[in-house]
Amino acid sequence: MSKPTREAVPFHPGISMHHIQVGGGLAGFLFVFATVFSFAVGIPAMRGLLVITTILGILGAGLVFYWHKRHAIKIQRLDLHEEKRNRPE
Repeated sequence: MSKPTREAVPFHPGISMHHIQVGGGLAGFLFVFATVFSFAVGIPAMRGLLVITTILGILGAGLVFYWHKRHAIKIQRLDLHEEKRNRPE
């Protein structure tokens, strides 16, 4: 039997962490839902608390959406080099 050579198996660098997408609201929502669901299944006293906090969360989200719809957000640019542009040359 011959000894395997180094070139026989191509090198695989492994999983690149910078290619895994974690951004977005859906990933965060799924994480929170799974965490709360696992606590609610494991601890019976959490079920009532889950119902109350879900209702309060929906009401709070509605209040925030309503507030932002009625009040415009003033966005200001943060410029640390403003004095360079306004300086006469």
